Amino acid sequence: MTNLSRDKVTVLGVAIDNVTLREATDHILDAAADKSQVTSVAFVNADCLNMAVSSSEYAGLLASRDYVFGDGAGVRYACRLTSQPIVDNVNGTDLFPRLCEAAAHRGQSIYLLGGKPGVAERAGRRVTARYPQVKIAGCQHGYFDPACTDTVIDAINASGADILLVAMGAPSQEFWIKAHADRLRVGVAMGVGGLLDFVAGEVGRANPWVRKLGFEWLVRFANEPTRLLKRYFAGNPLFLFRVLQSIKRTTAPSAAPACENHAERFDHWRDFELLDRAQANLLAQAGPVAYIRRAAARKVRAWQFKRRTRSYRSVKRAIDVVGASFGLVALAPLFALTAAAIYLTDPGPVFYAQTRIGYRGRRFNMLKFRSMVVNADAVKDSLLAQNESAGGVLFKMKRDPRITRVGAIIRRFSIDELPQLWTVLTGDMTLVGPRPPVPREVAEYSLADRDRLEALPGITCIWQVSGRSDIDFAGQVKLDRDYINNQGIAQDIAILLRTIPAVISGRGAY
Repeated sequence: MTNLSRDKVTVLGVAIDNVTLREATDHILDAAADKSQVTSVAFVNADCLNMAVSSSEYAGLLASRDYVFGDGAGVRYACRLTSQPIVDNVNGTDLFPRLCEAAAHRGQSIYLLGGKPGVAERAGRRVTARYPQVKIAGCQHGYFDPACTDTVIDAINASGADILLVAMGAPSQEFWIKAHADRLRVGVAMGVGGLLDFVAGEVGRANPWVRKLGFEWLVRFANEPTRLLKRYFAGNPLFLFRVLQSIKRTTAPSAAPACENHAERFDHWRDFELLDRAQANLLAQAGPVAYIRRAAARKVRAWQFKRRTRSYRSVKRAIDVVGASFGLVALAPLFALTAAAIYLTDPGPVFYAQTRIGYRGRRFNMLKFRSMVVNADAVKDSLLAQNESAGGVLFKMKRDPRITRVGAIIRRFSIDELPQLWTVLTGDMTLVGPRPPVPREVAEYSLADRDRLEALPGITCIWQVSGRSDIDFAGQVKLDRDYINNQGIAQDIAILLRTIPAVISGRGAY
């Protein structure tokens, strides 16, 4: 069964049906009415999409499924980052109760295959206890001897089941369905992962409000830390990195003259060397004495830059990866509490993705906890006349009316900045470096101001530990240029250590 007209989103090359839970249920039951062919259904989460990147065979298998539904917060965040609105989180655990109710109404039956011995039977009993009208055609655990496969398939066909749920874990269940689809006499075969464990009560679910916030994974990790440690704390960062990398690839120019190949990744200035040529012209117009003096200063600066060896950059990157990874794990409970507080006091997106300008004009998306009302960007235009930042380049108000009650607290202690640890892992930011500006600010930079873009942007920097927003724009640029000209591991560590008391004091935090 194929339907090329359905609305879809694409994440890491995998096409996902963009439907609601109700629409997914209707599609499955409509397909189950036709047993002349098996309609295959798969669910994909961040872990599945990581496997699809690593395995072309699995990616090809997903492409051949009749329906592929997006399961989990990872898929939702990926769609948000790639500007593909997805209408619902269609996961098997939430879809199953709807499927049972609708199947009972239509008189369709369900066969449960998978799980440890006894799990499918317990799941079947619990389903019939809750939905007395639903027909469970049969149950079979998933640990049967491969030599008994023919017997299992015969039992499924003899049961007259309309829908077959296969709970063997991805991608094994999808490969099993594909291998035996031509012999199965069911309308729909769908891989459902650990669904039967949830239905049988083997694994507990999070409260509905926790699921709505996208933090069910924390509850699952608490229940199964050994199995899910690698998947959540290694796999999820890898998934996010791959999504952000895919954004860079799709936004990069598709074709460019050979002479501009070195600048293809920059989308704010097509060729940053224009800056160097402009500065050289200014020197030439300043007279011979000034030219010699300033040219000598440029030579010194060039030497200072070259002395920052590959060793320094490698050590700095190692510190970034270790520090950001540890921070994300250690701060996971704080992330969950902050997300809940934001949503409960001002319903809407918990995270805020903003375009920032990074190293030499490269654009990237920076994540923050949302500390303002949902339409803050639209309201900003009406507040420009009240800007309290000297110089007019930055926009700052000590009592910004867009900031929510929770937002004021998380900004006071810089909690809103913590999601940027993800951006550090992806390589667009570093722990210590000049703060990344927004495009609107950069458009007002002078040539000298653009010097602060000559280093990878960071979460903290000299001016943040020296007064933050109390320092005017000119002072910030001067401190950033001083940092760039004197970079070193010792200075980075010193700034990191000074960041803690700076955050606690709250000086200039608005």
